[in-house]
Amino acid sequence: MADAGECLKRGSVETAGAIYAFAISVFPGKKSVWLRAAQLEKEHGTSEALDDLLIRAVKYCPQAEILWLMAAKEKWLAREVPAARDILEHAFEANPDSEEIWLAAFKLEFENNEPQRARFILEKARERMSTERVWMKSVIVERELHDTERERELLNESLVKFPSSWKLWAMLGQLEERGNQLGKARDALQRGLKHCSTSVVLWLESARLEEKTGNVPRARAVLDQARHKIPKDAELWLATVRMEDRSGNAKNAENMMAKAVQECPQSGLLWAEAIGMAPRPQRKSKSVDALKRCDND
Repeated sequence: MADAGECLKRGSVETAGAIYAFAISVFPGKKSVWLRAAQLEKEHGTSEALDDLLIRAVKYCPQAEILWLMAAKEKWLAREVPAARDILEHAFEANPDSEEIWLAAFKLEFENNEPQRARFILEKARERMSTERVWMKSVIVERELHDTERERELLNESLVKFPSSWKLWAMLGQLEERGNQLGKARDALQRGLKHCSTSVVLWLESARLEEKTGNVPRARAVLDQARHKIPKDAELWLATVRMEDRSGNAKNAENMMAKAVQECPQSGLLWAEAIGMAPRPQRKSKSVDALKRCDND
């Protein structure tokens, strides 16, 4: 592999290909060799040669999910959807419990406007392995298809299985907010925070919702609580500063900004905001301070 790599560095593609071909004959069951050879074909060869190589690769390494996925993706990119589907069917036979292959099959159908096929695949995947990602994709499909009731059902089912998934709680909050059920959205986010109290996203969503309903004091309290729970988090400080600014409390925003850079002195995110907030004559010196604190940001 090192020899082939050196050949590629000096542009000897044919020689590198010959080395990989010989390496495959010696180590046919070695996934890493097939991957390097496939990468060479992808960058320097033809799509036919790559297809041929990947078909051979999965015969010798049937448990290597990545090789199956590469083979299917190449067919998909060539707009040969039935061929991609066929490859994934064989991949299932070799790897019946592979989350990646289930999700690739779902994506193939969904992105080729076959929502019923996509739904069916996810239903089978939920029965077979029932992982958080599979449930999340199932919810997303229903959202895309505008089936709100089914989306809610799947979210409620998935949260029984994965109560510590902040993403699922956030999705439930967003679903209720889309339907203008702000009370239910608030309840979903609060329940989520009981299970995922260190999720920055849930705290930010909760504060945003309170601000949206015009309850700035409540939004402020949520962010105070969040910073207490998750100290030294730049995103929470930034949200606090911006909320004060939007509310017309310029003095509060300045005070919070000063506290923020004290607590997170190496946060480029906060220093960038501080520079933007500073009066024009002070921006240059503040930029110099920022670069001293967090160089290479």
